Amino acid sequence: MNSAQLPYSFIKKNNGIILLQAIAICILAFYMNNAAAKPFTTDTVPPSFYRGADLSFSPMLEDEQQVFYDGDKPMSTLDIFKSNGCNLVRLRLWHTPNGKNSSVQEVLAYAKRVKAAGMSILLDFHYADNWADIMKQPIPKAWAQLNKKDMQDSLYKYTYHTIALFIANGVVPDIVQIGNEVNGGILWGAGNVSDSSENNWPYFTTLLKTGIKAVKDADKKNRIKILIQYANLKGADRFFKRMSTYKVNYNIMGISFYPFAPTNDMDQLQKTLSSLTQKYKKNVLITETVYPFTLASNSQAKLSLGENAKLVKNMDATPEGQKNYLLELRKRLKAIPNHRGIGFCYWAPDWVAYKGDKKAPYQSPWVNLTLFDFDHKALPALKAFNQYAN
Repeated sequence: MNSAQLPYSFIKKNNGIILLQAIAICILAFYMNNAAAKPFTTDTVPPSFYRGADLSFSPMLEDEQQVFYDGDKPMSTLDIFKSNGCNLVRLRLWHTPNGKNSSVQEVLAYAKRVKAAGMSILLDFHYADNWADIMKQPIPKAWAQLNKKDMQDSLYKYTYHTIALFIANGVVPDIVQIGNEVNGGILWGAGNVSDSSENNWPYFTTLLKTGIKAVKDADKKNRIKILIQYANLKGADRFFKRMSTYKVNYNIMGISFYPFAPTNDMDQLQKTLSSLTQKYKKNVLITETVYPFTLASNSQAKLSLGENAKLVKNMDATPEGQKNYLLELRKRLKAIPNHRGIGFCYWAPDWVAYKGDKKAPYQSPWVNLTLFDFDHKALPALKAFNQYAN
């Protein structure tokens, strides 16, 4: 995505008075065409408890004409989650991907459908052309040769123009995540940090504050909540203490919680989140979590969680065990003092394997962690979303 700005004017008549509002929109000619579209929906009223799903794979799966079922009824994944009580959809955004998956074009188009369904959106800026997570935070190719000051400026412009584009299209994200699993910083090679040293924390947190300012500047009505995500329970207190020390102004602590990780269990989850919310006076959202419905596979890819998995006590790797995990997660979040446990987001519940009509069979390491069986039929755990609502 280049940094060219594409200004346009939006003229609206109200009781004979003409309001002229100029908005600078960046990023490709596509943006200008789409930004001129008439907004079609109002702001989403935030629920008291988010029951979310990261459906970032769904546009690709639809392109591959994959069919999903709720019972025997074929439905889109979005409709299945909506009808089962999901009220938040998380979507990852890559800067300049190789292809359209997680591109701004794809994400905006899908986000329109999410808003039309009356659901909230969590927009996840990766600030990378591909995966950015706890293991890697690659700089977008377009920024690779920039010095730190110019990189900060580019991050601001990219974030601002993207949010402005979404708003101009009637899609106001309810939550914006600045960076994905940023334990070690973002834009490694420039903005990477270490837990054991204060080196570079001023610059990393300046990048976070720059992204936050861009969101706030684009959203003049201050509707969007800001989330900062940390990937684990261990180390979370030190991380969010630094967010406080360096005066990073955000609204929600995001935590990745994979219960089969060595240091994670349900008691520790409740204890850690209760402590964090009381200490830093912030709400907390489980931004990523999963649980297996089997330890078998229908994919040639090596499973991310296989036969040697550490499972939660009394919760087998069965469809019912998966459902019980989500119900237990709700119980633990609801037990956090002052209603600061505001929900969860199930990661990649749609990342299935399939034969595919357009290319060779698509393999997935996540097939036993989705919320669909090997025939793409909704599992009982999906019904837990509605039980969350009660």
